[in-house]
Amino acid sequence: MIFIFALAILFRLWVYWITDFATLGADVGRMAIIAHAWKLKGGVTTDLRPYDMANGFFYFPATLYLLYFFDLLGINPITAVAIFTFVFSIAGIYVFYKIARIFMDEDRAIASTFFYSLTFDFIWIYSFFGMFTFGWALLFFMISLYSALRLEEKLCWKWFLVNLLSTTACWLFHWFAIAGLCIAYFSIFLKQFITDLKTNWKYFLVLLSSLLIGFGISIPAYLPFIEYIGITRVYENQFDLLTFAMDRLLITPLQKFQIIFFTSYVGTILSSILVVGFVLTLALAYKWILTKNAFPIYFFLLLGFFSYVFLGELNMLRLNSLMWITYAMAYGYFFNKHKLNLILIPILFLIPSPSFPYLINALYNQADIFVPFADFHKFNKAMAWISENTPINSTFLIDGGGSGCTGASASFGERIFPLTSRRIFYFTDYCWAIYDRDEFMRRVELYRKVSIDPSCCIDELKEYGINYIFIGERWVGLNPRKFEEAGYELVYNESGYRIFKVN
Repeated sequence: MIFIFALAILFRLWVYWITDFATLGADVGRMAIIAHAWKLKGGVTTDLRPYDMANGFFYFPATLYLLYFFDLLGINPITAVAIFTFVFSIAGIYVFYKIARIFMDEDRAIASTFFYSLTFDFIWIYSFFGMFTFGWALLFFMISLYSALRLEEKLCWKWFLVNLLSTTACWLFHWFAIAGLCIAYFSIFLKQFITDLKTNWKYFLVLLSSLLIGFGISIPAYLPFIEYIGITRVYENQFDLLTFAMDRLLITPLQKFQIIFFTSYVGTILSSILVVGFVLTLALAYKWILTKNAFPIYFFLLLGFFSYVFLGELNMLRLNSLMWITYAMAYGYFFNKHKLNLILIPILFLIPSPSFPYLINALYNQADIFVPFADFHKFNKAMAWISENTPINSTFLIDGGGSGCTGASASFGERIFPLTSRRIFYFTDYCWAIYDRDEFMRRVELYRKVSIDPSCCIDELKEYGINYIFIGERWVGLNPRKFEEAGYELVYNESGYRIFKVN
């Protein structure tokens, strides 16, 4: 196990060395904007103006409170995301080992942990690629699952308190983790009812009480945002979310099956590694059932059914990654020769999968297989220049228009504000915020006109107090050549990053 942890730490630090200790994804900048606005405004508030358009929003509070706390300590929230992603990922490896140990012997549990840490770490894969609120919640899902399995062996206060605390964390970080827990608990019920032929109702009342008490404990953290709890269900936000799901509404049943069992949610990677995991899980099913330890197979089947039913709701589909728990255990059961397993590492560099070797290979090649990629060594150099050479009250128009449900740019300009405290001018749809719709449309129109002809709207830019234009090496909407031709002053031009001054 020491070797597995050392290898896991090495691969995660390797990834961070490539990205200059930064995680990817638009959500990172989006959450960091909120945390940094709170710091500048002196406390928790749903009105982020003038640092952001939102004058009300609803979201899971634990992530925002953590980033805000670290920002108050002087650690910028972008770095805080990277720190927690690393720590939660490593902690998840240990929790996975403890879960695997319930269902298999020591050698096979260690082998399963090897495969989980290298290939199936969903905490890392979601967190590193931007969906870190959900990714972090999955650590507490795993702790809740492990404590529930221990409670099934013997009801005691120790494991009830562990379950209660971790379940509360699930409520605070992301409710989808609670959905995963409900599926897991129903799987335990099916195991008892069908395989064990006896049901411990007292045990399930304990689990239900943990869910309800955890929900009650979490309520005070939601109170600042409770007024806007229904914001994600308004028409325009639902339309925005549907843009994710449109291509999945007309797919065939066979394609659904392929997406659920063989495809990574992050990056939509169809992987032979997942195909083999599926086959090995089915091959191991008889063993689990015969030993009356059938929870993993029931959990696997219920997750598949749940994912199939909710495939159109793309955000809910991400729960299918929890079946990687059974994939990792199946790999470990059949491939438990530790030295031979090391031979697989070089092969994984070449096979499309959510594994660390393939991720590292993709990052070196700067492939957009997961989310828009940026060379953060170059990006952070530009951030340092901004901090040292622009007034603190500067405002930047950023390429890509900003982060949001349907907006993401490899320029990552939305991170300028939490990293440098310089304001950014952008339009965005948070999916869970309320703001002036007329102002939103004015910004969209201004951005459209500037992207076509930068010389047309200099006065309008000045009216908004925009001093600089920020464009990354992989620009989306703002062509740097057009700004040069329009006579904007180029004040920073290094490694593909350009900053123009509005004169």
